[in-house]
Amino acid sequence: MKRLLLMIIFFSISIAGTTYLTLSSDDDNNSEIMSFGYNHNIVKLNKFSLAIGGDYSSNLKGESYFNSYDNLDLASVYLLPSFSISEKISLWTSLGYSLVANDSGIETQCGQNFPGSESGWEGTTEDCELNSGVTYGFGAHVMLGNKIGVGARFTSQPLKLTSYEGAYTYKDMDRVNLYFSYQF
Repeated sequence: MKRLLLMIIFFSISIAGTTYLTLSSDDDNNSEIMSFGYNHNIVKLNKFSLAIGGDYSSNLKGESYFNSYDNLDLASVYLLPSFSISEKISLWTSLGYSLVANDSGIETQCGQNFPGSESGWEGTTEDCELNSGVTYGFGAHVMLGNKIGVGARFTSQPLKLTSYEGAYTYKDMDRVNLYFSYQF
C-alpha cells in the first residue's frame, strides 16, 4: 500500500490537478478509513467542469466489515462533474467504479461464518470472491486561497462476497467526512 500511495503522490505532483486527503469513519463509527485521491479537469466551461479522478481508500482499523478484518482497501476511478456557485464555492457529484485492492484475507477465510450467514460459506478460495462495484458520491468544496481548499462529502462503495452458494451483499462502505485539497 505504501508503494501505491507514493506512486499516486508522485503522479499527482507531476501533473496539474487536485489532490485530496480524508480521514473518516464509516456510518456506524466502527472503522477508520483513510482516502487519498486525485482528479484532473478535462472539460471547463463557464460554471461547469468535468474531471476524471481516482481514489484509494483503506480501512485502517475497525470491525464494521467482516468481523474485525482490518486493512480492507478499495481503489476507484470516477467522473466528477462540478458546478460553481461562486468563485470560491462549488458543488460536485461523482460516479465511478470501485475495485477491491486488498481483501485482507477474506477470500481465504471463506469457510467461516460471516455476518448474516446461518450456515457459513462452504466455499474455498477458488470459488469465493470479494467484489465492489459502482461507486457514487456528492459534496461541496470551498477554496480557502489560490491552491488550498476544504470540503464535505458523502461517498458510497458497495461490497459483495460471492461463492458457489450465492452472494451476500454487505453494508456499503458509506462515509460522510471533511476533506482537504491542494491544486497543482
